[in-house]
Amino acid sequence: MTAITLLLAGLLTGAGVSLPGRAVESAQTAALAPVSIPVPAVRAFIGKTERLLFQATGDLNQDGYPDTLIVVEKPAGGNADQPQDRSRELRILTRDRNGSLILAKRSAHAIMCKLCGGAFGDPFAGITINGSNFTIKHYGGSRDRWRIDASFGYSRIDRTWQLTRVTQRLSDTLDLANRSTTVFLAGKQFGKVAIDQFRVDGDVSWMKKAPY
Repeated sequence: MTAITLLLAGLLTGAGVSLPGRAVESAQTAALAPVSIPVPAVRAFIGKTERLLFQATGDLNQDGYPDTLIVVEKPAGGNADQPQDRSRELRILTRDRNGSLILAKRSAHAIMCKLCGGAFGDPFAGITINGSNFTIKHYGGSRDRWRIDASFGYSRIDRTWQLTRVTQRLSDTLDLANRSTTVFLAGKQFGKVAIDQFRVDGDVSWMKKAPY
C-alpha cells in the first residue's frame, strides 16, 4: 500500500482532532539538509552495502549523554538498483556507561521509500530532535499535497520511544482554501506504540486504541 493510501485509507478514517489548517510546507522547507560524514563510532552501525541518509545527535534517553539517530538505506529484494526496492531503517544509538555507542532500537517501517511520495518524489523530509523527543517528517503528493509528522517520546518506564502524536496536513495546490490539519494523540486515538512497532507504509493497526 502506498504512502498516499495510508493517509487517505488509514489516517482519515481515524477519529482525529481536526484543526484549522494551514498550507503544507513548500518543497524548499521540507528539503533534507546534507548528511555529514559519519564518525567511525557511527560507521560501525552502517553495513557495507548500506547508505547513510540522515543523522542527528541529542540526549534521546535523558541520561545526560549525547546519543545518535541515523537513517540508512539498504538493498532489499532482487533489484537493488531500483529505488523502490531499497528499504530504509531508523536506528537509535545510545551511550553505555563507558561512553560507547550501542544499538538501542531499530525501526524497519518508520521511514517511507524513495518513490512513496508520488509525483513529488522522495517523501522523507528529515527528523527533528527536541530533548528526548523526535519527530519524523514526510511530505509528498502532486496537486493534492500531504504531510505527516510522527512524534515520539522516551518512556523511562518502558525504556523505549513511544508514539505521542501524529499530525497530518492536506492541501490542494490549485485551491488554497481546501486544506486541513488533523492531529492524532496517544491515549485518544491510539495506545502505546513503540518505535519498532510503528508503521508508515500502510499498516495502521497502531491506530486501534489500546489501554495504558
